[in-house]
Amino acid sequence: MQIGRRGGQGRGVAIAGLIASGVWILFVGLVVLFGVMGSAQRDAAGKVIRSGSVSIGSVHVGDCVDGLANGEVATSVTAVPCTQPHDAEVIANVALPAGDWPGVDATHQEARSICEQQVAQKLANSPMLDRLRILDLFPHNKAAWDRGNPITCLVVDLQNGGRLTGPVGS
Repeated sequence: MQIGRRGGQGRGVAIAGLIASGVWILFVGLVVLFGVMGSAQRDAAGKVIRSGSVSIGSVHVGDCVDGLANGEVATSVTAVPCTQPHDAEVIANVALPAGDWPGVDATHQEARSICEQQVAQKLANSPMLDRLRILDLFPHNKAAWDRGNPITCLVVDLQNGGRLTGPVGS
């Protein structure tokens, strides 16, 4: 009650508080808006219809993606409609075998073997098979293994500047 004893009305403090609150609400709203707008949009069938960021653990079979840096551990990529030029297409997501973390080399060997089988099976009749290279994404450490991150099998084009221009899967 100091404002009352001093004779001030406190109007300036109240206005400043309202303005600060409004700015804070606007800031939070923009963060949420940009977060939603930055994510890929899917149609009812789960097909990407608008480009956006997705975590590598949540890509779907048939997704076309950009942002894979060769030799680097990917945690997120940009999902794009498959009609647009793109770096790779997801062919399979395979659950990890049960058990303890076998180490990065053993996990990579298992992922490579699984992905070779998946691509051979799913793209056996693709006219593009001879020009595709298999890329496998797998848990690179015990923490990722324990979270159950799947093995993700993708293909990239060895021709055409390394860019796919349409879907390769059926």
